[in-house]
Amino acid sequence: MPDLIEISGTGEVDRHVSDRKGSIVMIIEPGNVMYCGKIHGLFGYRVGAKAVGLKRIIADFIRYESEMGRRPFVFIISGTSMNEQDPPFDMSGGYVVHSTDLRSGTQIRETGMLYSWKALRSKNIEFAEFGRGELGEPEDYRDLIDFGVMGHIAPEIVVASKQKGRFCREDETYTPGIRFYIPIDKITSSVNCISFLGRPTIRSSLDIASIGYRTVLGDSAHAWTPRAFTEYADRIIRSGDSCGGPDVA
Repeated sequence: MPDLIEISGTGEVDRHVSDRKGSIVMIIEPGNVMYCGKIHGLFGYRVGAKAVGLKRIIADFIRYESEMGRRPFVFIISGTSMNEQDPPFDMSGGYVVHSTDLRSGTQIRETGMLYSWKALRSKNIEFAEFGRGELGEPEDYRDLIDFGVMGHIAPEIVVASKQKGRFCREDETYTPGIRFYIPIDKITSSVNCISFLGRPTIRSSLDIASIGYRTVLGDSAHAWTPRAFTEYADRIIRSGDSCGGPDVA
């Protein structure tokens, strides 16, 4: 674990970061959430000290950003207690989750492929790009395919936000698309897999048709919220059979 820079609040970030153009920040604070966005004009992450696999998250952050030629800073809010046990994210079984709108999800099922935004652009495939520009993420992030984990609402927040053209809360209604469940062990064995912020992440593309997956489709007749649909879909997958079976509506 590297030495963390202790600060009393985010307003102190400016005092430590002189090269704003080439820097990226992570702030450890109380709680267990993790989200990204602009922090005093810099792109960065706010991560709860109770987040699963925090040490791995920090190590991945420093390694990846350094490899990309950026200078990573890791801060901790004064008085924040770290989880001494800090169990890593379990990559030995289960699923990771990739959610998308109905149109894109249908296209993924037809081709059997997941593509990064950069790969989609190179293939002239239309897609909703809301999110990257607004967050201010580095350009290389556009070649990464992110996955969520079961129980976390972030994948559905992304879908809801793209529908509305703004960032949405977990209690706002939206129309779910298709939620893909892909076996973790198949992801981690891919040659395109890297560990990014403590989670398996794919560069460029992934042939999901060859490794098997499960899906749950949204029902437009219901007034879903991101949390409600996440819980509903996860419950179906947990009660179903192994990956590779038919879609579940």
